[in-house]
Amino acid sequence: MSSLTKAQFRDRLKNRSVIINSLSNAIIEEFIDQALEAYSDKLPEVRWSIDNAIVVGQVLYAYPASALKITKLRDSDTLAEILFQTEDQDGTNKIRPGNFLRRSYHNLLQREYYVDPLSTETIESTGSGYESFDIEYVMLQTMTTVKDTGLATLALYIEYLAFGYKASDAENYADSITDADSSGASTTISQGNLKEFYADQAQSKLDAFNASVRKPYGTRG
Repeated sequence: MSSLTKAQFRDRLKNRSVIINSLSNAIIEEFIDQALEAYSDKLPEVRWSIDNAIVVGQVLYAYPASALKITKLRDSDTLAEILFQTEDQDGTNKIRPGNFLRRSYHNLLQREYYVDPLSTETIESTGSGYESFDIEYVMLQTMTTVKDTGLATLALYIEYLAFGYKASDAENYADSITDADSSGASTTISQGNLKEFYADQAQSKLDAFNASVRKPYGTRG
């Protein structure tokens, strides 16, 4: 988990980026919040709420505190997956647990010949019969929950926002700026090219961020 507070991360960003250092603390901290939201959309904080007891006659159960989305339910004893629905009850999210999940190929395990699973229903259900269930859910990442290894990815998104911010107001800046290219050599950029320069930089940072949070095919968060 990250050992930095938002203020400490802000100051680190200012020390490492001329563009970010030119922004006010309030704008940088707003960009940090936006970066955490974008990061969470791709790599949310995944948690489990264990052993939620079934109450006779009760059909709706509360979301875990601060949960953004429920991603999975399972029987606490057998770990078998459980079908579920989520509902909005007077502005409050609720979970409606259902029956056990059965894949279309379930019955094929008892047969001596192969039948294409796609020729049957994708999902079937059986009677319930569990006494408690576990909830897998996702939460918004914060400076406390994001790993230290994720800070560089957050920085890419913040730089994307910073360059986009500069591009939107490029005509209000000086006639030219001096920056460094990838080799470290100084280069001067005229005001007429500033907006295009900032827009290009913003896109490159966004591309790098997206590449950083892209999950390998076949994996889950």
